Amino acid sequence: MNTFYKTRLFTCAILALMLFAPGVIRATGNTIMYQGTLANPDGTAVPDGTYLMNFNIFGEPAGGTALWGVKGISVQVTGGAFAVELGSTEPFGDLFQRGNPRWLEIAANLGAGMNIFAPRVPFTMVPHAGDAATLEGNQAAAFANADHDHDLQNLGGTVTDAQVPDTITVNNAATAGNATTAGNADTVDGNHASAFATAGHEHNLQDLGGTVTDAQVPDTVTVNNAATADNATHADDADLLEGNPAASFWNILGNAGIMPGTHFLGTTDNVPLELWVNNARALRIEPNADSPNLIGGWKDNKVDTGVKGATIGGGGDILSPNRVLGAYGTVGGGGNNWAGDGAGTPDEQFYATTSGGEGNTAEGSHSTVCGGKSNTAGGDYSIVAGGDHSSTEGDYSFAAGRRAKAKHQGSFVWGDSMDAEVESSRDNQIKLRARGGMHLIANGSSGLNPAAFLIESASANGVGIYINDTSSDASLVMANQGTGELIKGFSGAGGSNQVFTVENDGDVVAKSFTPTSDRNAKENFTPVDAREILDKVTELPLSSWNFKGDDADTRHLGPMAQDFHAAFGLGNTDKGIATTDLDGVALAAIQGLNQRMKDKDREIAALRAELESMKSMIQQLTAK
Repeated sequence: MNTFYKTRLFTCAILALMLFAPGVIRATGNTIMYQGTLANPDGTAVPDGTYLMNFNIFGEPAGGTALWGVKGISVQVTGGAFAVELGSTEPFGDLFQRGNPRWLEIAANLGAGMNIFAPRVPFTMVPHAGDAATLEGNQAAAFANADHDHDLQNLGGTVTDAQVPDTITVNNAATAGNATTAGNADTVDGNHASAFATAGHEHNLQDLGGTVTDAQVPDTVTVNNAATADNATHADDADLLEGNPAASFWNILGNAGIMPGTHFLGTTDNVPLELWVNNARALRIEPNADSPNLIGGWKDNKVDTGVKGATIGGGGDILSPNRVLGAYGTVGGGGNNWAGDGAGTPDEQFYATTSGGEGNTAEGSHSTVCGGKSNTAGGDYSIVAGGDHSSTEGDYSFAAGRRAKAKHQGSFVWGDSMDAEVESSRDNQIKLRARGGMHLIANGSSGLNPAAFLIESASANGVGIYINDTSSDASLVMANQGTGELIKGFSGAGGSNQVFTVENDGDVVAKSFTPTSDRNAKENFTPVDAREILDKVTELPLSSWNFKGDDADTRHLGPMAQDFHAAFGLGNTDKGIATTDLDGVALAAIQGLNQRMKDKDREIAALRAELESMKSMIQQLTAK
């Protein structure tokens, strides 16, 4: 490729407070050398070091599909300047044909993840040098055409064998004894034809001697005199090859009698071994004194320098190669998956595993991403089971589902399909988002040994169960299809003291019931007429009855809620009577009855006084 490209990025792209300065592209041979700088917003160079960069070539200035690209290239930056040779690992092919515009898109990781600079850098093509007016100062007329002829009469000097074609036609037959081809010459190198053997001559093996090189032996040698080679018909039946018997070689049909440890397929020097299919690398084994690296799949899947014991099972492609950056890391497959992120030394992110999926990274030591897309296991010993854009930041944490974020140590976060983040809020917390509800199916055995669902809280002052509900229905519903109680309450050490029970039929058994009656909890006070309440109580229908579902001999006594509500208008339903209202009516009736009794007492006292007066008058009359 002899075409030159020169371009300059006029608009600097800001990424994570970093600047990407103008760059220059120059093509040499079959590669392109790109030179540029990275600088801070104030113009100072970024810190020296190695930065991960992506380079993609498009046929459009924006949008479209990449026509060529390499990802995850480690680029050394010194004093803000860098240079990278494109096309050295991934050939361009016919990408740069005359008249086809191309744009270079660049992305770099400056500490906040891989981001793309904009706009793309256009290529400007220089016309081909083949169209120049002169060649080394000579006009075209100074040169002969490639298919020109020579007259044999004008030829002289010495012609080497390499300069003589297989067939020479003599146009002027008279100059060569009327011969029509050079093959009819009288002599060759001064020798007549009788001095040479015919092209199809043969040799007797018994007459052969000396040394024959490998290059002199054809693929198949037929032995015409079988008696000289123990009746063998082909040279393939030789007893030895370079001094080794046939059992010393691997056979494409398989071998028998192999001795592990003694016989092996591989190398004996410190050089990587590669297995190719369809003229492309499919497996690479890199030697290491501690543990070798195995790299399968796409040819640009990579294990970083200094990493040992790494495994890439397969996957990857031109735009999404897989990569291991930490010791003993594993990428099972998929595309654009990493084990380690290169932030530290290879030994600081060891034993990280990304099983598959797309765009996943296991960064913490002993961390795992099982699959999914764009997931990150950042905490040590943490797991992202799968999903989309989920992550773990705390050590020993777990995340799964959509946008689940386990940000705290030991936290467990599950996200449903909702496109919103659900995050842990403290260490060792379980947080689940399940907008369709939760259904737990479990079996207990007998009593609490074990319970079907057991919560053991070690908090000294925390709440055991808290339900925050916005429903217009009940926040908690309990149903027992058997005959046991609905609820039992225990207190004391180990919960040994039963304090209340909600029976299966709705009865509540407890030491007492204390409804709220704090003056500070009340308002809108209105005095009542106790005597009026008494009159209504005396008129309130009372009866004995049993609840439906109870035995007929389980009797109760009292008013109907409908009658009570109609008489007093208390509460917010006519289907039940609150104990607070029932107690209040009873107290008011007692007060009304007391007032009536005091009136009677005053009336009786007046009658008694009148009677005494009458008795005194009678006594006086009788005395006269």
